[in-house]
Amino acid sequence: MKADEFLDAVRSLLGYKVNFLDNGRVELISVYSSPEERPSFVFTSGLHDEGTMQFVGSASQRYMEESKEMYEHYVSDLGSIPAFLSRVTLDLVDQQARQHQQQEMEQQQTGEQHSQSDQVSRQRPHYAVPEEDFTQNSDMLMDM
Repeated sequence: MKADEFLDAVRSLLGYKVNFLDNGRVELISVYSSPEERPSFVFTSGLHDEGTMQFVGSASQRYMEESKEMYEHYVSDLGSIPAFLSRVTLDLVDQQARQHQQQEMEQQQTGEQHSQSDQVSRQRPHYAVPEEDFTQNSDMLMDM
């Protein structure tokens, strides 16, 4: 089904799972958020390309308090939800990397032996790297 392929491509390329809800609402869930908290953004579109954004999840209040300046800068001042979502993704990736490093240090200290590749595959989404080199085509795309 083409719709599923599109949603998979969005998730793989942009790092957000997209769910279409009732009344034209759209929910975005970061693939980098922790499964325990699983926060999401719910967007409602209005007239003249205006709408609302709601942050939902078990840690929504804490996260929005921590992200208030970032939200005000990217969404309120610059009017760019995509920039805000990109920044959220970068923050979540950094947080995940720090957690991974902390776990590795703890394991080294306790002497536990776990396969590093198993840990990485459980914590990070895996994206296949194409065998062919498409860098020559990227110049053409940038010139458009």
